[in-house]
Amino acid sequence: MIPLLPGPAFLPHLASLLHEDQEFAALRPITPEAVSEVCRHGYMPMGLGGEQPDILLVKCHHRRMVLNLDELHVPRNVARYARGLTVSVDQHFSEVLAEIDRYHGDSWISPALARALSSLHEQPIHGVSVHSVEIGDAAASRDAPPVAAEIGYTVGAAYTSLSGYHTRNGSGWVQMVALGQILRARHAAFWDLGMDIPYKRRLGAHPVARDEFLQRYHAAATATGATENPRALLQPDGPVSARELIARA
Repeated sequence: MIPLLPGPAFLPHLASLLHEDQEFAALRPITPEAVSEVCRHGYMPMGLGGEQPDILLVKCHHRRMVLNLDELHVPRNVARYARGLTVSVDQHFSEVLAEIDRYHGDSWISPALARALSSLHEQPIHGVSVHSVEIGDAAASRDAPPVAAEIGYTVGAAYTSLSGYHTRNGSGWVQMVALGQILRARHAAFWDLGMDIPYKRRLGAHPVARDEFLQRYHAAATATGATENPRALLQPDGPVSARELIARA
């Protein structure tokens, strides 16, 4: 059974409130403020799908995949896949959200959560800023949807990936490596990749236990000067050459 928290004030104590075999709690309703508090405390915000019930799932992973940017690994053929592609940040946010929903079908990014994320994209709260990172076809019009993209959020010096999609072979790898390069250049503390999936290990990520992750996350989120500009790690930019950006790895 998933415990329903009385309010965001309980989030700092969530790890100690959950049983050893639990990873989820819940809050209601889904608002930009509630989502920002979940992100700020190092948990993953998730929806249930559909409009009802208006419940925000709070995922507190047993183990979280973390990539230290100096350990970013570039898989073979990524440079070849990057030919003719561009990288941009926050140029197609609404389109990326809609495409993620189409790509994944019954996405856990429910309509209510999508609205909250869009609000945090427009106006960060408590240092939580939501972004899209996009891969485009240089030969296509600027209005063409990205061939790969993801949404995620920054809190201080940490970046967390939420969800993404790709529609062209290899473009997903291009998007992830390009994002890693951007985060490394901006001196991110680490890249939080969420649950353990094999492709994340190929990028160089490794699993970190819950307590250690939350300690590292809190330090990165509250580092001196890290919260002065919520958009410090990712700022609207591009398009730039994906191949040139990846070549710096």
